[in-house]
Amino acid sequence: MGNQDMQLEDWINIGIILAPIAITYIPYNTKKWSQSMIDSNWKLPLAYLILFLLAHYTLIKLGAYGSEINKWHDVFKDPQSTSIMIGAAIAPAFAILGLLYANRRYKLASEQISLQTTSMDQQRFYDAVKLLGDEREFLQLGALTAIRQICTKQNSPYFEEVRQILRNFLRANTNQNAPRGLASLADSLIPISMIANLAFNTLTDIIHAQHHQKREFEDREQIQNFALVNLRVDRLTKLKSIKFSNCNLRYSIFCEAQLDDVVFMPGDRTSSYPDGSPAPDLSYADFTATKFNECIFINVAISGATFAVSSGLFEKSLQSCFYSNLSPPNGLPDGILLRFPYSDETRQACTSDELDQFFARNPHFTRHILREGNREVEIVKIDHSKAVNADNPLETLRTIMG
Repeated sequence: MGNQDMQLEDWINIGIILAPIAITYIPYNTKKWSQSMIDSNWKLPLAYLILFLLAHYTLIKLGAYGSEINKWHDVFKDPQSTSIMIGAAIAPAFAILGLLYANRRYKLASEQISLQTTSMDQQRFYDAVKLLGDEREFLQLGALTAIRQICTKQNSPYFEEVRQILRNFLRANTNQNAPRGLASLADSLIPISMIANLAFNTLTDIIHAQHHQKREFEDREQIQNFALVNLRVDRLTKLKSIKFSNCNLRYSIFCEAQLDDVVFMPGDRTSSYPDGSPAPDLSYADFTATKFNECIFINVAISGATFAVSSGLFEKSLQSCFYSNLSPPNGLPDGILLRFPYSDETRQACTSDELDQFFARNPHFTRHILREGNREVEIVKIDHSKAVNADNPLETLRTIMG
């Protein structure tokens, strides 16, 4: 194709179409231009241009345009067709480049925002940890709230670090030593403070977030040797993979919480407890409307505990637990098996008279024979039908719910 075939108007049209390339995509030096082309994913629009030209070349060779255009340079004879031809080739390429460029800028902006947020969260986290050592409660409350917000975010990097920090904070803010003359920490009656209560709920939230986000199933979190009297677990909270041992949980409230793989049982052997640390004390704890899933209760005190409207307890879930003849657990589901109560007066096995009085006061606690292999064991079984008073439904409800 010679220059005589190309008129001045053709070159002007081509220049107008190609000018945005120089303005938009060619910076002032080669290095920037190369990086700009790489960042813009230039291979895709370039491939489009090549395919466009090959397709038209093939159509010309096949005679798809008739006798008027039978050679490649015939396309450029008419200035109007020249503009249309080049415009049709370049416009989609610019559109693709524009989209890729916008996407690149969006990614860079998102990365910058993410870096700024991470930096802010990091500074906020370390500031909050420092404030935990302050003696002013309102600063500690704010610090715990900030730690919960930061460490329950998606992919938080502070899981392990904050778990240890909160455990140490709990040790410093709960009664870790049994009062003189008492056998174990579970005998302590000192209520948990508001700050320690919030620290416990923060810790359990972070544990649940770790299991949920990282899908990690390590050993259960050990909550051992803590006085948590009057602990209040947040409503609708999920406690995940926690083992309680030698903890005083008397009068604790677990209402409407979900306990998943939570274990209440004696602890491991230590120098302080060569025979194993005691099981938790759940006396007068409130499990109203609590959902249990794969939970274990072994040798736990449940005198006066309430299980009304709870779910997930099986027939033998509480069979090894202890309770007083004057304060049996309330609201237990039908069919639950229990051991016989102990005497509230002597702290030993009940006498025959005490047992008779116990069954008379609690008609839904019935004697039951359980077969274990070749032997028979007499235990207590919850049978709500025995407590039904057709003349007084409220009395029936009071008997079952306590």
